[in-house]
Amino acid sequence: MPRFLFRHPLWALIVLALFVRLPFLRGELNDMDDWRQTDTATMARNFLEDPNPLHPRVDWAAPGPGYVESEFPLYTYTVHALYRLTGERPLLGRWLSILIFLLSIPPFLRISKRWFGPLGTILALCFFAFSPIVVRYSRAFMPEATVLCLYLWALDRFLLWLDEEGRGFPVFPAVLTAAAILVKPTSLHIGWVYLGLLHARSGPKGLLRPRILGFGLLCLLPPLAWYLYAAWLHRTFGNTFGVISGGDSKWGDLSWWTSPFFYLSLLSIEAKWVLGWGGLFLAFLGVFSFPREGRRFYRSGLLALFLYYLLVARYCGHEGRGTQYHLYAAPWLAWGATAGFSALFEYGKRGLQVAAVALLALCFQSGLSIGRVWLARHGKELAAAGHALREISSPDDLAVVLGADPAWDRNQVANNFEDPRVFYHARRRGRVLASDRQDPARLAEVLGCGARWFVNFPWINRSAGPGFREALEQRTILRREGPGFEIREVRNPRHDPVRFPKDGRRPPEPGR
Repeated sequence: MPRFLFRHPLWALIVLALFVRLPFLRGELNDMDDWRQTDTATMARNFLEDPNPLHPRVDWAAPGPGYVESEFPLYTYTVHALYRLTGERPLLGRWLSILIFLLSIPPFLRISKRWFGPLGTILALCFFAFSPIVVRYSRAFMPEATVLCLYLWALDRFLLWLDEEGRGFPVFPAVLTAAAILVKPTSLHIGWVYLGLLHARSGPKGLLRPRILGFGLLCLLPPLAWYLYAAWLHRTFGNTFGVISGGDSKWGDLSWWTSPFFYLSLLSIEAKWVLGWGGLFLAFLGVFSFPREGRRFYRSGLLALFLYYLLVARYCGHEGRGTQYHLYAAPWLAWGATAGFSALFEYGKRGLQVAAVALLALCFQSGLSIGRVWLARHGKELAAAGHALREISSPDDLAVVLGADPAWDRNQVANNFEDPRVFYHARRRGRVLASDRQDPARLAEVLGCGARWFVNFPWINRSAGPGFREALEQRTILRREGPGFEIREVRNPRHDPVRFPKDGRRPPEPGR
């Protein structure tokens, strides 16, 4: 095997990329992105009880059925199918992400071979496969690896259709594009790449050909149907991930677009998680040195990324809120960095020196970020609180969990505050009380869902309104304490909380 890998460096690189994703890989989901991972894992678990893909469910929306506005649950439904074969093992979700990442390598290589030779293609794969953001999300219990794979396959098939001079109807590229948008609506920016390439090929009039219009409709109609249905779920049941219908604003506006901090934050996230400062330098050189026949492709991709960042600026411009939104940049910057390195390589001795320094800086910075991915441990006290709640409660008990996030960001923008982690580890359902809703009236309202337990975090109580702590003491009894948390039993809980049928015909109390 080692001799085979030595003779076939591309396979050796793929094997190495696989092993880079394995250190400290566990099923506890308590590392980076534990919030989003546990939300995704909860949906996969709930499909075991209600295996209808039209019913994505969360556990923080009691006492209703928990149906939530979300992206199409292709990834979580696939994980649920694996659960049915092997039992609920969250590590399977992470292994599935790694497998899907491996499936994204063939289209990436085919696109790379269009513009670069064998050595350039291997270099591009190095930039892509070992990008910290790709490593991070290709081993997470999240649909990011799935959408990146579909995105690359859609690009590859669309380029192949263009190579054939647009003969026939591009069914396969359209289906792949629609699937990518269904998994993540942020994939819509791929349309700017298509428009740039079509405009270069046949001019503005060519965009109005029936075949192209039909292609656009096939790309957009299935996602449109799903997201309208998902918005109906939000209107009916009051639960959302903030996809399109509100509940959480991702959109940019003039205050973001005119802020130097926004652009500095974009660069910082790209440098830390995508390709390092050295890689960004090489990708910038690629703007001017990309092979002529692919220059329109590369520049269209960069323009699409920039417009996409402007559109969802509130998330793209904040590392703690939307690092995953930068995943799309990984293949584009990998291709650009390859072009930039190739240009320096041809420049002579001085160019080689500059390229070597850029590569060393890239490797050092990427190594640090990958190390953070391996070693990160988050939500320890939340997991402990969940396990404690599970020990002292019954499976049908509802709980209210105090969350650290506010319902309104800066008192201006709706914010998704519903933290799933305690519910996930406890295997219980209930509601979340936002940190900016710590007042007696809100406490009474949220406990009115029929909750028997309240999970409190005293450090969050520092921002509580007047009388909240006193009201909490009056309405609950302390039953268990742990590092940073309290499990409190509600005095005289409503013993017959409203129960809603799983067919969802009766809406629960609004989530906000």
